[in-house]
Amino acid sequence: MSIKVHQPHDTFLRRSLTKLEVAEDMLKSCISTDLAQGIDWSTLELTNKSFSKKELQQIHGDIIYRCKLKGKKAYMYLVLEHQSQPDRLLAFRMLVYDVYLMEQHWEQLKKEKNKYFPDIANICVYASKRSPYPYSLDICDYFDDPIEAREKIKMFNPVILKDLTVLSEEELLKYGKADLVAILLKEGVKRDFLPFINTKSDILTRLFDRFYAESGIIYILEVDEKTLPQELVEAIIQIVPNKKISL
Repeated sequence: MSIKVHQPHDTFLRRSLTKLEVAEDMLKSCISTDLAQGIDWSTLELTNKSFSKKELQQIHGDIIYRCKLKGKKAYMYLVLEHQSQPDRLLAFRMLVYDVYLMEQHWEQLKKEKNKYFPDIANICVYASKRSPYPYSLDICDYFDDPIEAREKIKMFNPVILKDLTVLSEEELLKYGKADLVAILLKEGVKRDFLPFINTKSDILTRLFDRFYAESGIIYILEVDEKTLPQELVEAIIQIVPNKKISL
């Protein structure tokens, strides 16, 4: 069995979060309670926003949702990306992306009398061998005088980062239908899923009740560097013999 997926972490996350109920649980686990309570989740939708500029296409694999805040007509955007390596310029990259997203939005409203930029929340799901996330998420720290930039000039707000590397399995299991997305991404950093399969039979069994079960199994087979795919499949079948594994 030979399975090769380009950027398996990103691919798994994107496939899993195309299901809006899974996306909603993941987003709620990342943003503040106040913001989560203020969103009308019935309006959540996955956008088809994409970059036309080649240099931006190369540095971003974001998932972009839009929704409405309760009592408001205008949409806001929730921009979610996965990071498997620390990036000192993460906040700056997201800023570049936000500016481009605002430009697109402005162009779409060119005929409107009252034009406003959309609210944008930037979210990064981080799972890496390096823990915890080592760099500042406040773009003001990139300046020569961070205090002046932050307190006097008040230039930017920090990125929301969900650092899976410092969260326990018990905490991740509170992510609703997105729980196993987070757990598999965190475990995937080790590139060795056989111990997980052999010791977490309850979690593996639960995976087969998720929308993203097939993507999850493909992810396990793709990122594991210690065990042959066929051996992993056989280990999974021993735990869930009544489940069909179709890849």
